[in-house]
Amino acid sequence: MSWASPGRSSRTWRCEARHRSDRGGIILLMVLLAIVVVGVAMVATARAGMRTQQQVLERQRSMQRRFGTLSCQQTLLLSAGNSFAAAERLSGRRATGAKSPHPSIVTDRVSLGGMQFDLLLGDEDAKANLNVI
Repeated sequence: MSWASPGRSSRTWRCEARHRSDRGGIILLMVLLAIVVVGVAMVATARAGMRTQQQVLERQRSMQRRFGTLSCQQTLLLSAGNSFAAAERLSGRRATGAKSPHPSIVTDRVSLGGMQFDLLLGDEDAKANLNVI
């Protein structure tokens, strides 16, 4: 600005105008720096939240797996004899004419709460049929 304001010389007016533009640049840099810092903080918070969520989901699955295993043990071990009797009846029906050996292992798959549990029941008193071997 080349014209002089009343009461001021043209030289001081130019210095004030230049000083204002320098201050505006510094303020702009400070605002941009604040935006970057806030963005970094938000990213760090989001990552911590996702990490916590993954840990909670893993703990939930682990607890569900543990309680599912305990439930299967408590309910199915009490009726293991019935499971072997049912498996023997099924294997006897499938065999045509010849009597099949007593099953020493019974397998099954159970779904509890959206999780699959593979069951393997073994008869500890089962003896190998030496005539078959």
